[in-house]
Amino acid sequence: MPRYCRLLLLFVGLGVTASVLAGGFDAADARNSIARPADHCAGGELESGSEICAQWAAVKAARESTRIAWIAMYGNLAALAGLLATLLATAWAARAANKAAVAAEKAIEIAERTAKQQLRAYVSLLGFKMLLHRDAEQNIVEGEIVAHWRNAGQTPAFKVDNMVNWGSFDGEIPDDFRFPPFDNRDVFGTPTLGPDIRLASGSPPVSPSEMAAVSGKAKRMYVWATADYVDAFGAGRRTEASAEVEIKAPLSSEGDFSFKVLRRFNGMDDSCMYPPEPGKPPALP
Repeated sequence: MPRYCRLLLLFVGLGVTASVLAGGFDAADARNSIARPADHCAGGELESGSEICAQWAAVKAARESTRIAWIAMYGNLAALAGLLATLLATAWAARAANKAAVAAEKAIEIAERTAKQQLRAYVSLLGFKMLLHRDAEQNIVEGEIVAHWRNAGQTPAFKVDNMVNWGSFDGEIPDDFRFPPFDNRDVFGTPTLGPDIRLASGSPPVSPSEMAAVSGKAKRMYVWATADYVDAFGAGRRTEASAEVEIKAPLSSEGDFSFKVLRRFNGMDDSCMYPPEPGKPPALP
């Protein structure tokens, strides 16, 4: 049972108890009035006792005042109970309205968050590709690893700043490797990347000897890339990607390259190794 109902029943019970007690007093007064001098005073039988009759009249007046006072008290109790019921009902309605307002606010927050997630920009990596540069005799002069980006969201990405870098190792990439950007790097950036618009950015050059070492299994090569941007709602975003570069021997064309995605340094926003820094290159570790 709600608290306000229990309080209302308590006040009603108090009123009923007071009524019963008052009724008992009235009955006792009625019994005591039997064979009182008032009966004789009414008939004029006690002419010499006029003073007693006057006193008895005063008693009757006092009793009448008491009865009227009890009636007024009953009315006040009833009014108080009604006022309490009104206050409790108003408090209950206010509480219900507050709960409804809180629920509506939460629903708006969820709808707004959902809308942002659905409409925001998502700059993701489509993949890596090796571009081979040749001389006039079609000899391979150098290679360039190109990262292909795409905004898969429904709104533009602003202040786009992306980077590609690579490194070669004697074995697997070290566990404490921090995937740094290269010094004096060329940042392939554009102010805005609209929905479904693609962007390509290249790495520092890869020499034929370095590619030969990888194809001959003497070295292992890894590539990593980042894209920092600001979405249409003003939030900083970041995408990280990395892969191992595999080269078939003998090297002859771009088709001899493949890229095996790594678990490390692959994520978006909060799952990135580095926090998002829109419009700024990742800090060197």
